[in-house]
Amino acid sequence: DVLIFPNKNIFFKALTYTSLKYSDEITADAQIMADSIYSFFGTKKKVVIANFGIEWDENLIRLPKEKIIYSNRLHDSLYNIDLIIKGSAEFLKKHPDWKLVVAANGPLTEDLKIIAKESIPNNQVEYVGFVGPADNQNWYLRASMYVSIPDTDGTSISLLEAMGYGCIPVVSDLPANKEWIENGENGIIVSNRSELNQSLEEAL
Repeated sequence: DVLIFPNKNIFFKALTYTSLKYSDEITADAQIMADSIYSFFGTKKKVVIANFGIEWDENLIRLPKEKIIYSNRLHDSLYNIDLIIKGSAEFLKKHPDWKLVVAANGPLTEDLKIIAKESIPNNQVEYVGFVGPADNQNWYLRASMYVSIPDTDGTSISLLEAMGYGCIPVVSDLPANKEWIENGENGIIVSNRSELNQSLEEAL
């Protein structure tokens, strides 16, 4: 990840440079990633912005939206799932008919469950673990909000999926997200991740 690897240490910096040097073609899924490649590697090679897109079923049957906040990023420090849980806890206290559904897993899963147990009533949080494409689609279709607040990101396929399935996206204030989201128009840009509660209120 050119947004992260070159800044880790000299080994990752050299690895990133070598990968770019010996690549036949270079693609990026967001303008910010292309800009980062040019800044790091120079303009020796052209970077083509190309997104993988999402699978789509023209015969998709829409489901009635439920009062669900859906999170499905990996349980890793990069994705700040702990802040999602804490911010949702404040929101859920005010709105007891809403629920947080946490999908995926990772090295922090057990710690996250402890945080949730201490702050969210059991009937307002559900861990569904790693889900396959069909179950993931079903949660998108049911959820009213989708939350993803990582420290850094390119164009997230999960964001595009959430938008495609009609969720209101609540996402980090990152350049790649702003290529897709206009704050207050088709989603909410979270200016302060430690105050996620306010952004969820705005998404209502």
